[in-house]
Amino acid sequence: MEKLIFDRKCKCDYCGCIEICSITHHGTTNYNRLICVECAMSINQNEKLFNGGAITFDLNESTIRFKDFVYDIEKEENEIDV
Repeated sequence: MEKLIFDRKCKCDYCGCIEICSITHHGTTNYNRLICVECAMSINQNEKLFNGGAITFDLNESTIRFKDFVYDIEKEENEIDV
């Protein structure tokens, strides 16, 4: 199981929404993708239903940082407008 660190606010590569995201390698080879909490939960739920109970992401051991994001798309957009 992959532990995630949700430490940036950006566009999720799975749903396209601007959310708090983490970097993952799920569904890819040799490159990173960004995933939000809701998409990670959805993938886990689908894995339980269709792959015999296997879970992809360990969300119980994952962390969410609300303060001091590594990257915040909304902050970056505000600075560009100034």
